[in-house]
Amino acid sequence: MSEQDQSSYCGSEPLHQIQSPDALSDGQVTIDMFNELQLEVMQLRAELAKLRGIVAAVDDQEVDEE
Repeated sequence: MSEQDQSSYCGSEPLHQIQSPDALSDGQVTIDMFNELQLEVMQLRAELAKLRGIVAAVDDQEVDEE
């Protein structure tokens, strides 16, 4: 599935089909909710990459000191 195909689906339901208020009562996700979650995932990935860089730098520094 291409990136565009993935972005237009949430689970097995196309996003355009779950925009109705009834979708929330069915436990489905609206486009706004999906976009917020996608943004949060991107922010968490950036934070993780930053922390991995810090850990790698500390590990390198410890190896140099030995």
